[in-house]
Amino acid sequence: MVAFIGPTGVGKTTTIAKLAANYHLIARKKVGLITLDTYRIAAVVHLKKYADIMNVPLTAVYSSSGLASALNAYADMDLILIDTYGCSHHNRERMSELNMAFNDLSVEKYLVISATTKSNDLMAIIDAFKELEIDNLIITKLDETQSFGILVEAPDYARVPIAFITNGQSVPDDIEIAENDQLTSMVLGG
Repeated sequence: MVAFIGPTGVGKTTTIAKLAANYHLIARKKVGLITLDTYRIAAVVHLKKYADIMNVPLTAVYSSSGLASALNAYADMDLILIDTYGCSHHNRERMSELNMAFNDLSVEKYLVISATTKSNDLMAIIDAFKELEIDNLIITKLDETQSFGILVEAPDYARVPIAFITNGQSVPDDIEIAENDQLTSMVLGG
Protein backbone atom coordinates (compact mmCIF):
# COMPACT_ATOMS: atom_id res chain seq x y z
CA MET A 1 0.00 0.00 0.00
CA VAL A 2 1.62 3.16 -1.23
CA ALA A 3 0.21 6.69 -1.03
CA PHE A 4 1.49 9.49 -3.22
CA ILE A 5 1.47 12.85 -1.47
CA GLY A 6 2.72 16.28 -2.42
CA PRO A 7 1.90 19.71 -3.76
CA THR A 8 -0.49 20.32 -6.64
CA GLY A 9 0.76 19.84 -10.18
CA VAL A 10 3.82 17.69 -9.47
CA GLY A 11 2.57 14.65 -11.40
CA LYS A 12 1.21 12.34 -8.70
CA THR A 13 -1.60 10.92 -10.84
CA THR A 14 0.56 10.39 -13.92
CA THR A 15 3.26 8.77 -11.77
CA ILE A 16 0.66 6.39 -10.35
CA ALA A 17 -0.49 5.51 -13.86
CA LYS A 18 3.11 4.77 -14.89
CA LEU A 19 3.72 2.53 -11.87
CA ALA A 20 0.36 0.78 -12.23
CA ALA A 21 1.06 0.05 -15.89
CA ASN A 22 4.53 -1.29 -15.15
CA TYR A 23 3.45 -3.49 -12.26
CA HIS A 24 0.17 -4.71 -13.77
CA LEU A 25 0.86 -4.96 -17.50
CA ILE A 26 4.56 -5.82 -17.44
CA ALA A 27 5.18 -7.53 -14.07
CA ARG A 28 1.68 -9.14 -14.09
CA LYS A 29 0.87 -8.09 -10.51
CA LYS A 30 -2.64 -7.48 -9.22
CA VAL A 31 -2.90 -3.71 -8.80
CA GLY A 32 -5.70 -1.69 -7.25
CA LEU A 33 -6.05 2.07 -7.40
CA ILE A 34 -7.62 4.33 -4.80
CA THR A 35 -8.06 8.07 -5.12
CA LEU A 36 -8.64 10.59 -2.39
CA ASP A 37 -8.46 13.36 -5.00
CA THR A 38 -12.17 14.11 -5.15
CA TYR A 39 -11.67 17.89 -4.80
CA ARG A 40 -10.39 18.71 -8.28
CA ILE A 41 -12.81 18.77 -11.18
CA ALA A 42 -12.32 15.62 -13.28
CA ALA A 43 -9.54 14.24 -11.06
CA VAL A 44 -11.32 10.92 -10.59
CA VAL A 45 -12.11 10.79 -14.32
CA HIS A 46 -8.41 11.28 -15.13
CA LEU A 47 -7.31 8.27 -13.07
CA LYS A 48 -10.38 6.26 -14.15
CA LYS A 49 -9.32 6.54 -17.79
CA TYR A 50 -5.97 4.98 -16.91
CA ALA A 51 -7.64 2.32 -14.75
CA ASP A 52 -10.02 1.40 -17.59
CA ILE A 53 -7.21 1.17 -20.15
CA MET A 54 -5.21 -1.13 -17.84
CA ASN A 55 -8.29 -2.99 -16.61
CA VAL A 56 -7.50 -2.41 -12.93
CA PRO A 57 -10.04 -1.48 -10.26
CA LEU A 58 -10.35 2.09 -9.00
CA THR A 59 -12.15 3.25 -5.87
CA ALA A 60 -12.82 6.91 -5.12
CA VAL A 61 -12.82 7.70 -1.40
CA TYR A 62 -14.77 10.77 -0.31
CA SER A 63 -13.89 10.85 3.39
CA SER A 64 -10.87 9.98 5.49
CA SER A 65 -12.87 7.23 7.21
CA GLY A 66 -13.54 5.52 3.87
CA LEU A 67 -9.89 4.77 3.17
CA ALA A 68 -9.66 1.81 5.54
CA SER A 69 -12.72 0.21 3.90
CA ALA A 70 -11.28 0.71 0.44
CA LEU A 71 -7.97 -0.84 1.50
CA ASN A 72 -9.80 -3.84 3.00
CA ALA A 73 -11.71 -4.32 -0.25
CA TYR A 74 -8.36 -4.64 -2.07
CA ALA A 75 -6.88 -7.17 0.38
CA ASP A 76 -6.16 -9.63 -2.47
CA MET A 77 -4.07 -7.11 -4.45
CA ASP A 78 -0.30 -7.34 -4.75
CA LEU A 79 -0.02 -3.55 -4.86
CA ILE A 80 -2.40 -0.75 -3.91
CA LEU A 81 -1.56 2.73 -5.18
CA ILE A 82 -3.29 5.67 -3.49
CA ASP A 83 -3.63 9.02 -5.24
CA THR A 84 -4.14 12.04 -2.99
CA TYR A 85 -5.21 15.59 -3.67
CA GLY A 86 -2.48 18.12 -4.18
CA CYS A 87 -1.94 20.03 -1.00
CA SER A 88 -0.19 23.34 -0.52
CA HIS A 89 2.30 23.09 2.30
CA HIS A 90 0.83 26.39 3.55
CA ASN A 91 -2.68 24.93 3.94
CA ARG A 92 -2.61 23.54 7.49
CA GLU A 93 -6.24 22.37 7.35
CA ARG A 94 -5.71 20.24 4.23
CA MET A 95 -2.43 18.89 5.59
CA SER A 96 -4.25 17.87 8.77
CA GLU A 97 -7.04 16.17 6.76
CA LEU A 98 -4.45 14.25 4.76
CA ASN A 99 -2.66 13.19 7.93
CA MET A 100 -5.95 12.00 9.46
CA ALA A 101 -6.73 9.91 6.37
CA PHE A 102 -3.65 7.78 7.04
CA ASN A 103 -3.95 7.71 10.81
CA ASP A 104 -3.51 4.14 12.14
CA LEU A 105 -3.04 2.70 8.63
CA SER A 106 0.10 0.89 7.54
CA VAL A 107 0.67 2.76 4.29
CA GLU A 108 3.99 3.78 2.76
CA LYS A 109 4.05 7.44 1.81
CA TYR A 110 5.98 8.72 -1.20
CA LEU A 111 6.44 12.48 -1.38
CA VAL A 112 6.30 13.54 -5.03
CA ILE A 113 8.27 16.67 -5.87
CA SER A 114 8.89 18.37 -9.21
CA ALA A 115 12.54 18.76 -10.24
CA THR A 116 11.75 22.39 -11.02
CA THR A 117 11.05 23.22 -7.35
CA LYS A 118 13.19 26.03 -5.97
CA SER A 119 15.47 25.22 -3.03
CA ASN A 120 13.63 27.32 -0.42
CA ASP A 121 10.27 25.91 -1.50
CA LEU A 122 11.69 22.38 -1.46
CA MET A 123 12.68 22.70 2.19
CA ALA A 124 9.31 24.19 3.16
CA ILE A 125 7.46 21.39 1.33
CA ILE A 126 9.54 18.67 2.97
CA ASP A 127 9.11 20.28 6.39
CA ALA A 128 5.32 20.37 5.99
CA PHE A 129 4.96 16.83 4.64
CA LYS A 130 7.33 15.32 7.22
CA GLU A 131 4.33 15.27 9.57
CA LEU A 132 2.94 12.47 7.41
CA GLU A 133 6.09 10.38 7.96
CA ILE A 134 7.51 10.24 4.45
CA ASP A 135 9.09 6.91 3.46
CA ASN A 136 10.49 7.77 0.03
CA LEU A 137 10.73 10.54 -2.55
CA ILE A 138 9.80 10.61 -6.20
CA ILE A 139 11.33 13.38 -8.27
CA THR A 140 9.26 14.19 -11.34
CA LYS A 141 9.64 16.37 -14.41
CA LEU A 142 13.39 15.91 -14.83
CA ASP A 143 12.77 16.61 -18.51
CA GLU A 144 11.72 20.15 -17.59
CA THR A 145 15.02 21.30 -16.07
CA GLN A 146 18.74 21.35 -16.69
CA SER A 147 19.57 21.71 -13.01
CA PHE A 148 19.65 18.47 -11.03
CA GLY A 149 20.76 19.65 -7.59
CA ILE A 150 17.37 18.55 -6.20
CA LEU A 151 18.57 14.95 -6.62
CA VAL A 152 21.10 15.62 -3.86
CA GLU A 153 19.31 18.26 -1.83
CA ALA A 154 15.89 16.57 -1.46
CA PRO A 155 16.99 13.20 -0.03
CA ASP A 156 19.62 14.87 2.14
CA TYR A 157 17.13 17.31 3.65
CA ALA A 158 14.24 14.81 3.93
CA ARG A 159 16.49 12.00 5.22
CA VAL A 160 14.74 9.48 2.96
CA PRO A 161 15.83 7.99 -0.37
CA ILE A 162 14.59 8.74 -3.85
CA ALA A 163 12.65 5.70 -5.06
CA PHE A 164 11.76 6.79 -8.61
CA ILE A 165 12.44 9.57 -11.07
CA THR A 166 10.28 10.59 -14.01
CA ASN A 167 11.34 12.32 -17.18
CA GLY A 168 8.25 12.88 -19.33
CA GLN A 169 4.53 12.27 -19.71
CA SER A 170 4.58 8.90 -21.50
CA VAL A 171 2.80 6.10 -19.63
CA PRO A 172 4.35 3.63 -18.77
CA ASP A 173 7.74 4.59 -20.16
CA ASP A 174 8.96 7.79 -18.54
CA ILE A 175 9.71 6.44 -15.06
CA GLU A 176 12.79 4.76 -13.66
CA ILE A 177 13.92 3.28 -10.39
CA ALA A 178 16.38 5.75 -8.90
CA GLU A 179 19.88 4.29 -9.02
CA ASN A 180 22.78 6.01 -7.25
CA ASP A 181 25.14 5.86 -10.24
CA GLN A 182 22.50 7.32 -12.55
CA LEU A 183 21.62 10.14 -10.14
CA THR A 184 25.29 10.96 -9.59
CA SER A 185 25.87 11.08 -13.33
CA MET A 186 22.93 13.45 -13.80
CA VAL A 187 24.10 15.78 -11.02
CA LEU A 188 27.67 15.82 -12.34
CA GLY A 189 26.46 16.49 -15.88
CA GLY A 190 27.30 13.32 -17.68
